[in-house]
Amino acid sequence: MNPPLPRVRAGRPDRDLWTIQHGDCTSCETRFDSLGEAIFVRTAHAGHGPWCLQSLSAVAYLGGHNDDDHYE
Repeated sequence: MNPPLPRVRAGRPDRDLWTIQHGDCTSCETRFDSLGEAIFVRTAHAGHGPWCLQSLSAVAYLGGHNDDDHYE
């Protein structure tokens, strides 16, 4: 079992930037600077299916953590 992730907070300007940077499901140019960014992207692209590279990249970055309890 994976250890819990630390609590992270993201402000509105961060989320607005992440929305722009990670808006294209087919983009291969995915890079995350924080756990909060990866969680935001995973949540925003949830349900898009296995062809959504943003969602797959976020899950890979998080190392399989699927628990959002640490994110406020």
